[in-house]
Amino acid sequence: MNDDGEFVPTNDTAAALLRKLEDGTFLNYAGGEVQRLLSHLRALAAKKNGRAVGEVTIKIKIPMGKDGYALPIATLKCKAPEMARDETMIFVDEEGDLMSRPVEKQLVMKGIDGGAAAAAAPANEPKKPASKGM
Repeated sequence: MNDDGEFVPTNDTAAALLRKLEDGTFLNYAGGEVQRLLSHLRALAAKKNGRAVGEVTIKIKIPMGKDGYALPIATLKCKAPEMARDETMIFVDEEGDLMSRPVEKQLVMKGIDGGAAAAAAPANEPKKPASKGM
């Protein structure tokens, strides 16, 4: 319906054009690319514990000849945010060999007593020195 409440038949021209592009293979190609994008976005959203936003753009150039024929050329772009890569901390041993481990997301620095005294002391009171006990 239009703004005046009149029935307006559906115009299928854009969908028909998409179905006919590249002898019918463009939509299959586009569907596969969109499926890969959605899979990537799902993995990224799970890793971020939130949302990931992607973008799909289909651009169609339609050069029209004077004889009434057109040779449409379609391009597809799928854009996803980059997934942050994991970091690795590298160590070199005495022989010069590399050793590595994944970088922890939050490093906790502990004192000699395991950090218990520092964690238990209220913010407005002075912190007690760690007991030497040896």
